[in-house]
Order: sequence, then structure tokens, then C-alpha cells
Amino acid sequence: MKCAFHKGRGKCRMPDCHNQVYARQLCVRHGGKKICLRPHCTAHARGNAFCLKHGGVAKRRTCEVDGCVKLAHANHKCVAHGGGRYCKSPGCSFHARFAGLCLQCNSDLTPLDLRNHVMLPLDDVDFSILQVLAKEFTSKRVHIDGLEVWKDEDSSTQVPNVVET
Repeated sequence: MKCAFHKGRGKCRMPDCHNQVYARQLCVRHGGKKICLRPHCTAHARGNAFCLKHGGVAKRRTCEVDGCVKLAHANHKCVAHGGGRYCKSPGCSFHARFAGLCLQCNSDLTPLDLRNHVMLPLDDVDFSILQVLAKEFTSKRVHIDGLEVWKDEDSSTQVPNVVET
């Protein structure tokens, strides 16, 4: 029986199981994948009759360029030898990271420190919580998630009354 959810692949033959078939019309849970031959081991065999812990082999493709031992991505090559995909944005020559775009062209993946920050005043509750936390630190200057906390000479702790968002 074919499954629409799994793009036309078969469903496990066990009753009430809707998992995708792996081998012999069974899903992995119901025996479609071989178990390690080592006694008392219930891990799945990898590459031969044993699991990775007991001598199985993990098949990892390496770059086809002579002397390169990096993992292959696209076209049987590593990123350094042209195996990666490039950004779809016109005129951009960076490697794609997500959804076909690089970090610079995909604003959702831009690190927070590169985005525009808005400084908002803290309310009294947040400010008092930061005051208590700041007293726990003994060094002269500490950075806490973008806030700079320092101690005066008289050992009273000071915290700026703003937070970055």
C-alpha cells in the first residue's frame, strides 16, 4: 500500500503501523533494518553486520579531488573545491546557508549584533532583578548578554538602566 504522506512510498505491513517502509515491507521499528550481530546489542547494523560501536562502517563520501579528505557535499566535492551551492541573490558570490541564500542576503539568519538595536528603558522589576544579579559578580567589569556591569570603588554595584533588544 502506498502512502501519500511519504510521497508514494510504501507503508509498513504491520497492522496499525503508518511508518514508511525501509526494507522487506517493514519499517525500521518492526525489523526492516538489520540488528547488530553482537550478543545483547540492539543497535542497528551499519555498513555490514555490526553497529558502529562493534565494528560497523559509516559510509561517508569524501571529496573526489586528489589528496582532499574533506566530506563531499554537492557534485562529489567539498565546499572548497566547488561542491557547495552559491547564494541565489543576484551579484552575490557567497555560499548559500539556508533557503538558497547566504547570511548577508537572508536577514533571518543575520546574527543579532549585526541587526539594528533598539534601546528600551527597563521597568522597575527588571532593573531590580539585574541589581540582584549584578551583586553576584566580583570582578570590576563583566559583560552579561550585551549589558556592561561594573563596580564602584565603594563596592556598590551599578547597572545601566537600559537593555538591548
